[in-house]
Amino acid sequence: YQRRVHGTQQGPQVSKQQFDDIMKYIEHGKSEGCKLAAGGGTGPKEGYYIQPTVFVDVDTKAKIWREEIFGPVQCIRKFTNVEEVIEEESKNNYGLAAAVWTKDLGTINYMINNLEAGTIWVNCYNFFDNAACFGGFKESGIGREMGEYALKNYTEVKQITMNAARNVGRKKKNRSKKVKKDKKGSSEKKELQAKPTSDKKQKKDQKEQSEQKKSEEKPAKKKKTE
Repeated sequence: YQRRVHGTQQGPQVSKQQFDDIMKYIEHGKSEGCKLAAGGGTGPKEGYYIQPTVFVDVDTKAKIWREEIFGPVQCIRKFTNVEEVIEEESKNNYGLAAAVWTKDLGTINYMINNLEAGTIWVNCYNFFDNAACFGGFKESGIGREMGEYALKNYTEVKQITMNAARNVGRKKKNRSKKVKKDKKGSSEKKELQAKPTSDKKQKKDQKEQSEQKKSEEKPAKKKKTE
């Protein structure tokens, strides 16, 4: 909630240069035939005060309509439908903020989706909050202030590209030589493959070895009895 106090929303310009620039825009409006409805002059002698100025029935080709003034100058123009508003707005090189005043929800959705502005106020104006980002489209600026999006200004993006087809992370086969001892205690070097054998294959090999050993022992016993 922002409390509005009368007499505090309009102050002096920040510098003489800004004061002079705004007064030049006001003179441009007068020279281009724009109708001055209010203001147009300066304020108290002390300070860079400018009267709140309003132009009506402004031509879309006028300088004060096409450029950002950043001063207490308002340009007003009538329109027949919202499509005309969107068309005129799209021709503008700037898009800092916009405001929509309507009770129709369909008009609200149409306008906020088509207006090229970084900030859009609906049935309010000039409302700011630390959680709401602020910034413009087109030539009205790059990036955002405040809100979560403002944190991106303090971060950097790092792109990582990896070729997963190069067997990354797979262990190499171990083909080291192991020593196997027989019953007599003598050692015999044997080269073993690192690929583990399954339990079924081990049992099958053990069975074949035992059958082969039995078949070798049987003839020896028969010869001894003879």
